[in-house]
Amino acid sequence: MTVSGETFAILNVLWKVFLTVITLHLCFLVFAFFFGSAVSGKNPFTLMKNQIPAYLSALYVVSGKRRQKFDAIVTAPPFEFRAQTTPTSRMTGSRPRP
Repeated sequence: MTVSGETFAILNVLWKVFLTVITLHLCFLVFAFFFGSAVSGKNPFTLMKNQIPAYLSALYVVSGKRRQKFDAIVTAPPFEFRAQTTPTSRMTGSRPRP
C-alpha cells in the first residue's frame, strides 16, 4: 500500500466509514432512549445523562493500555462460595415431598 501510494486513499475511506458508524450509533442510541422514555414516561435527556458514566467506563475498559489490567482482574480465580445444605434445608416457597 505504501509503495503504491494508496495509504492515504485507504485512510480517507476508513475515516469516512468510522464517522458514519459513530453517527449511526449515536442516532440509534437517541432513538432507543426516546422510545424507552416514551414507554416509561421519563425525560429522555435525563436518561441519557445518567448513562454517560457507563459509556465512559466501557471506553475505559476497551482502551488498549487498560485492557491488560482488566484482563488480569477478570481472569483471577473466582471466589468460591458454597452454600451449606442439609437434608432439611429447602428453598423458600418449596413444599416438602409427600
